[in-house]
Amino acid sequence: MYPYFQASPINLRHFFDAYMADKLQNFVGREYVFNAVNEFIKNNSSGYFIIRGDPGIGKTALLAKMISEHGYIHHFNVALQNIRSTRTFLENICLQLISRYHLPYQTLPQSAMDDSGFFTQCLSEAAIKQSNQPIVIAIDALDEADRTGLAPNVNSLYLPSSLPEGVYVILTSRRMSDLHLQVSKSQILDLEADSDGNLQDIKSYINKYLMREKMKTKISAWNINSERFGEALAKKSQGNFMYLYYILPAIEEGRFSKGTVDELPDGLLGYYQRHWRQMREGNEDEFDKKFQPIVCILGVAQEPITIDQISAWTNIDKTQVKHAIEKWFEFLQRVKEDGQALYRIYHASFQDFLKEKVDLTRYDGMISDYYLKAANLK
Repeated sequence: MYPYFQASPINLRHFFDAYMADKLQNFVGREYVFNAVNEFIKNNSSGYFIIRGDPGIGKTALLAKMISEHGYIHHFNVALQNIRSTRTFLENICLQLISRYHLPYQTLPQSAMDDSGFFTQCLSEAAIKQSNQPIVIAIDALDEADRTGLAPNVNSLYLPSSLPEGVYVILTSRRMSDLHLQVSKSQILDLEADSDGNLQDIKSYINKYLMREKMKTKISAWNINSERFGEALAKKSQGNFMYLYYILPAIEEGRFSKGTVDELPDGLLGYYQRHWRQMREGNEDEFDKKFQPIVCILGVAQEPITIDQISAWTNIDKTQVKHAIEKWFEFLQRVKEDGQALYRIYHASFQDFLKEKVDLTRYDGMISDYYLKAANLK
């Protein structure tokens, strides 16, 4: 990593370093994307390079790879942790520009987060020196940026419609009918699940995982050779890396009893549905009263939360909360703050699944009701 490019302020710096390290585990390929970005920078005096793709196809990981290799100034929008405001973005990026290019500001002006004026000024001042060019800003998950309070015709994150010469913005997003981004120069690269480049990277990811000794033993017990297994799993994945992130450890840990490729679910949604169904079958009452409320509370939480918080909001005993977290753990991430364990949903695609499966507004209401009752007792 390039320390002078680390995010500011300090809390984002620590978060983004850990966030990128997690996303870069077992990273493979994406050369066709990197080549396209390099060609865009080479052939354009400035502009936006937009990488679009479905959830789980690896957008965040490839952006993290570019940042780690080139030291790009960067910002990650993470809706699951409420890192998505325009103010946070502008503060982070402007401080990085000031620090990296030694711009003459000791503090940010009070108006710096009111519009894109100060951000554009920092870009222009940094780009005056040709030795600084190209200046590249990497922004992840534009679709997760909060647009509350923004007029319909205002760009998300107040991104400027035109960039100074020598300045480039690489951003990722889900496919959306309206990105709320009107800019003068841009190029879009769609990550297609069934494209040759993506499928080759999927196979490389699988083959890399198959080098693990425990995995070799498991596949051998399935009476299938590695080549045939890799081809079958690539087809099952439907070109989605998040599917592989979940399914490969599950296979390695022996969670598929039959030991055949046919037993594996089709696609990421199929994997989520399989787990949901397995937890509920023959256990409907406990699932409805305990497992579902706990995972849905995690689905609506705006930040990592503790077992105590989950217990208080759901009125479920802490021992039962711990048991439920163990059952959902592969879809969660455990973090430590001040020596205390906190939990959150790992990937936004699982939150999307929960939204489709359950009316999550009920669980938002649980949290609100808890604090209303607490306030009334004071």
